[in-house]
Amino acid sequence: MGLLEQLKKLISGPTPDAQEQAEFDRANNFDTWAGQRSAAAEKQRPLVFDVNETPEVVQYPDHILQALDFIKKPYIEGFVAKPMADPSATNLKQMAFGYGLTVDPRTGKPVGPKTPPISKEDAELGAINHLQKLDAQLNTRLTSDLSPFQRAALLSKLYNRGPAFLKSDAIQHLNIGNIEEAAKVLESYKFGRNKKGELVEMPGLVRRANEEAELIRKPWVPLDEPQIGAPGLKNNIQQGLDKLLYLPPNTNSDMKPGGRRG
Repeated sequence: MGLLEQLKKLISGPTPDAQEQAEFDRANNFDTWAGQRSAAAEKQRPLVFDVNETPEVVQYPDHILQALDFIKKPYIEGFVAKPMADPSATNLKQMAFGYGLTVDPRTGKPVGPKTPPISKEDAELGAINHLQKLDAQLNTRLTSDLSPFQRAALLSKLYNRGPAFLKSDAIQHLNIGNIEEAAKVLESYKFGRNKKGELVEMPGLVRRANEEAELIRKPWVPLDEPQIGAPGLKNNIQQGLDKLLYLPPNTNSDMKPGGRRG
């Protein structure tokens, strides 16, 4: 054994056998929800790894992080530690906590009055995992490439409305490139039930629907692609060139493009 290996052994201590490692993992919940808490705030989930190995990190796609940041806004889903009635649900008895979670990610059981409060870390990790499942469902309905903003908007609405949204005309419009029509469909999702069970327009849902529609319309410029091909940007570049090359009427011959004298 070399000097480096001896130093590693002195620092890390004796390597546990398989039984000791299993007991340690169970005691620290490494194979359950609690073992993922520390990295939830960083939007990265470390996998279980040996003390002498480099940890593997899960990187989430841009549209998942965009959707997460969107639903975490206080006026969208916001964070609530204790279970409360979901005002936008069609079922008035439905309860939610965390970031609009109706299922406790720690147990897999529906959220109810007796469900213990949830931490922000667990709520965020629960939201990420739920968004990933919704994204897999959304992929079965998409037939065209969408920007991360557009996918985030669809995920937000799917997060809010459930599987029924997979049949929405908004998805069909985006599949054929009708961006404005898709945005208008999202803007129509502004109704919820009040305490009397009546379907009414709700200010919170109106604001959410409008911001989701803005995401649908928002141009996206991929950093790894030539920006001249981005929607709306080519026109801006052309307008800039037009201004640069424009010569006002009756200018002297010694004027250069843009009105500068030689």
